[in-house]
Amino acid sequence: MSQMGKVAKRSERSVNNIRKNMRLFGDAWSPLVPVGRQPSIAPVMLDALYDYLVEKPGLYIEEMAIFLCVEFNMLLSLPSIKPAFSQSD
Repeated sequence: MSQMGKVAKRSERSVNNIRKNMRLFGDAWSPLVPVGRQPSIAPVMLDALYDYLVEKPGLYIEEMAIFLCVEFNMLLSLPSIKPAFSQSD
């Protein structure tokens, strides 16, 4: 066991992993990897949709999809629009 491992009460493998992370990431722990699929709606698109909803608050999801298609030339599935609202918080 290395001297650093004895002082820190860690195994040699742990010390080597911490050194590697310090060299690669500048921190003892590697960055977290986001879980799940990336959202289909970009933040710019979501902002435009919010502005449109201020003008017309009673829109159905189908109408939101049509707005995004017209404004951004991007056809989104209906189930991909609803989660975008919960991710924006």
